[in-house]
Amino acid sequence: MKILSKLLGWLMTISSFVILTTLILSVFSHIEHLRLAQYFLYSMSAFLISLNLKEMIDAELLEREIREKAKNSYPKK
Repeated sequence: MKILSKLLGWLMTISSFVILTTLILSVFSHIEHLRLAQYFLYSMSAFLISLNLKEMIDAELLEREIREKAKNSYPKK
């Protein structure tokens, strides 16, 4: 789960660079704006999906960590 969280973090970083690059290209380039808008929407979708998945996985990892701490903090009989 931790590896998946890190991979999703990298995916978010890469997609944010793609979003930034697409915005810069749309300002300074004469490439079809419809195609750039399509790339922008694809990268924005990938960013939002990976953000949502990363938050869910991080919440699950935190919940597991809290359970383990609670389990280990009770005195043994």
